[in-house]
Amino acid sequence: MQIVKKILVISFFSLATFSLLQAQVQERWEQDGRLEDTEVIIEKDKEIILPPGIRKYRKIPEPRFMRDLQIAPNFDFPQFALPFVPYEPDVRVLTVKQEPLEKLYNSHVKIGFGNYLSPYAEGYWHNKRSSTHSLGARVKHHSFGRGPVDGENSAYSNNLVSIDAKWFLRRVNLGTDVMYQRERFHFYGYEQGGDSIPSSSAIQQTFHRTGINTYLESNDVRSSLHYRGDAKFNFLGNERNTQEWVADFNLNTHYSLSEEFRLSFKSDLFLSNYTTAENSLDRWLFRAYPELFYEWNELFIHAGVRIVGQNDPTDNLEDWSVYPDIKLGYYLAGNARAFVHFKGDVETMRFSDMVAINPFLAEGQRVEHREVITIHAALQAEPLKDLNSQVGFRYDGFNNFFVFVNSPFEQAEFNAVYTDGQFGRSQFYLKNTYSFGNNFSLSSGLQYNIYNTADDIGAWHLPVLEWNTGVNWLLYSKIRMNAEVNLMSGIEAPDPQTGDINELGFIPNVNLKFDYLYSDRMSIWLAGENLLNQNYQRFQFYPVRGVFVSAGISYSF
Repeated sequence: MQIVKKILVISFFSLATFSLLQAQVQERWEQDGRLEDTEVIIEKDKEIILPPGIRKYRKIPEPRFMRDLQIAPNFDFPQFALPFVPYEPDVRVLTVKQEPLEKLYNSHVKIGFGNYLSPYAEGYWHNKRSSTHSLGARVKHHSFGRGPVDGENSAYSNNLVSIDAKWFLRRVNLGTDVMYQRERFHFYGYEQGGDSIPSSSAIQQTFHRTGINTYLESNDVRSSLHYRGDAKFNFLGNERNTQEWVADFNLNTHYSLSEEFRLSFKSDLFLSNYTTAENSLDRWLFRAYPELFYEWNELFIHAGVRIVGQNDPTDNLEDWSVYPDIKLGYYLAGNARAFVHFKGDVETMRFSDMVAINPFLAEGQRVEHREVITIHAALQAEPLKDLNSQVGFRYDGFNNFFVFVNSPFEQAEFNAVYTDGQFGRSQFYLKNTYSFGNNFSLSSGLQYNIYNTADDIGAWHLPVLEWNTGVNWLLYSKIRMNAEVNLMSGIEAPDPQTGDINELGFIPNVNLKFDYLYSDRMSIWLAGENLLNQNYQRFQFYPVRGVFVSAGISYSF
């Protein structure tokens, strides 16, 4: 009740005060509304004095002994040392467990047999992984007891033995290769329908080849200088008193001045002795190729010269000659590249090279080098992923060129006939390669050749159109297929008796091979050659074998 009374009293006085103020304001509002004059006095020196405060507590009195005690400060830091206890941490290095190396089978044995009484045997041995050396050996035998003409009169055999070794030294690699090969052919291109058939031993020819190659090459990838030197010695002889000894010395060096500039120097020396039943000839040829490589943005230039000297007894070649070697290229959009190449050279020609092209040569053949001037323009591009294409044009102008012509005395033997004037070959070509991982690859090439000569010698036994295609395909991870298609047309040759020009006809050659991977170490293979069974002639009067089928097994270890 006390609180209620206080609230009522306060409310009454507040209401009375508010009424009085309202009356005064109303009275003044009815007057003229002016404010009365007021005098304001400001004193600057007035001292403001506050009354002393009322203390609610008393100060703690200071002890008497503290006023009389005087203490000098003294700082004392005791010396102490912690004993050192040797600590041997137990450190465990976290490493990724290396996977074991894949098992390699560096050696294999391959045997098989086919029609035409054709045994096949091949063995290759190679050492296991080594950081110091590489050793290998190979043995091969392949023969045909019968052929397309008169059974054993067109037989063939090939035997090969080779050994290769390579040592990896600190800064260089040292290697050597040794080989021996024996090939036996028969001159089965004799005239058919005669009174008698020659014996097999009377028309056979056996070639013996022996070769030794020793080389030294740099293996320091960090060095700006890279080089390789080769010394090769080869011997070729047959049963008709024809022999050829050849020694080749080659040097190839590259020196990088910068990322844009690179110098190259190549040199080779050819020494030989060619002996027939009637003559013996010592031959030599020396070549040097200094060259500069320069690449700047999309442009690249290869510029150099070729210095050539030789001693062949012919009026068609100079003893010493200097030829330019210039190649200009430009990288286009994407991976496309266009280039033009102009060069001159003297191509080394030896009796072994001629036999490799045509083994049915008569005795006492003329063997000489030939000069060539080349203009080559091409465009390389990748129109699709994993597809590489090249289209181009090439012209080769030869001096002292030779072609094969059947001998007028024995049509089964060929002579190498040299041109007295220029021999030209214009070539338009298209090449494609496609690969899809390790399961599929395709390569194809198409060439069209145009020949022109300055004398009566034609482009005998040279094709006008060539088409080559190869496919490698892994099927179902167990069967690997290899297919080859080789087509030629436009081959001509003069008849040795009448002089008429004979068209040798279209040459289709289709080969197919299957390998069944029975395991990682053994496979079974089946191969077929000339599946269209065409007895075409690559050289006049020499038909090839018909369908040839062979099968066998291969084992790796």
